[in-house]
Order: sequence, then C-alpha cells, then structure tokens
Amino acid sequence: MVRALFLSETIPPSPSLLNGRQYTLPAHVSLIEPVYDILIEDADGRHLRLERLRDLEIAKQRLPILAAQYPGTRLILWNQKTRAILAATDGY
Repeated sequence: MVRALFLSETIPPSPSLLNGRQYTLPAHVSLIEPVYDILIEDADGRHLRLERLRDLEIAKQRLPILAAQYPGTRLILWNQKTRAILAATDGY
C-alpha cells in the first residue's frame, strides 16, 4: 500500500511586492452595491446589461444618452432589487 502525504505550506509575499506600503480605501469610497441597471433589449427579448449605477437620478440621466448611441433599440432602466422597470425607451 502506497500512501501519499501532502503537505501545505504558507509562503508570505515577498517584501519587494509590498514596497512597505499599506493599502487602504479612501473615506469617500462607497461600498453600496449598485441597484439600477440599464439594459438593452435585443430582438429576442433578452436583456443585456450596459451599465449598473447606484444613484437613480444619474441612471435617469444616462438612459437618453445611451439611447442616442443605440437608435431604434429598446433600453430599460431596471431596479435590480424590486425587479421593477422604472423607465424604457422606444424600440423593438
């Protein structure tokens, strides 16, 4: 009978990789998950995400800007948590 022995070893990162720096997030960084998706609806009715945003007002502002880039295509502003369609553009 042959037994295999597997050892694990933790190897710390090289000090040259850290360069003596400490990495922290700035105080103004928001860790709130984005809730609002701007989706493009293709001809088959599938939704493809173009953008994901945290702020509803910014999402409402982005919708016509993106719609201008995709003329004739339906774009949807969708609340991911409630699954409600908040706005949509004309298109197929």
